[in-house]
Amino acid sequence: MRNQGLAFPLTLLAAATCIGTGSAAGPLPIVCIRDQDDDPKKIKALFGQIDRKEVANLEAANVSFYVADRGFVAVEEIVPLLNYRDGREDAAPLYVSGIRPLEDKRRAGSADSYVVQISRSAWFDRGSDINNSYTKIDDFWLVSFSGCEIKTVREVPELSYMIDSTDK
Repeated sequence: MRNQGLAFPLTLLAAATCIGTGSAAGPLPIVCIRDQDDDPKKIKALFGQIDRKEVANLEAANVSFYVADRGFVAVEEIVPLLNYRDGREDAAPLYVSGIRPLEDKRRAGSADSYVVQISRSAWFDRGSDINNSYTKIDDFWLVSFSGCEIKTVREVPELSYMIDSTDK
């Protein structure tokens, strides 16, 4: 019984030591609590920056882009890649046409990644003036968050089946 009375003061001493150590080392880091309801807005804003060719803002965001046939691509390369085809600028702005959250099995009801469909009207040079045209194409991307920020955008054509007409 005597040890139980001593446990409470020792716990306080340990807590005070941890708190004191943290403040001596500097300010405590700000913990981000992500509101997942805002995730689609952040995703649309990211692709909006790509469409508006805001390279400086994208570089400041420290987002990594991974293209299936090229690997990791620098921001200054991803912007023209998603806005031009066969040397011609898309006829209409690219836009997010579908978003599907991937549930995190460890935390029910939460998602750290999203399958995103973007649509654009890309130029296809088919070898003759009669057949050349702008054509609507869809690209599929896996957008992953780390904390409150988007950290990676990975091309995933193999996940196109996850976006259907109900997700648009």
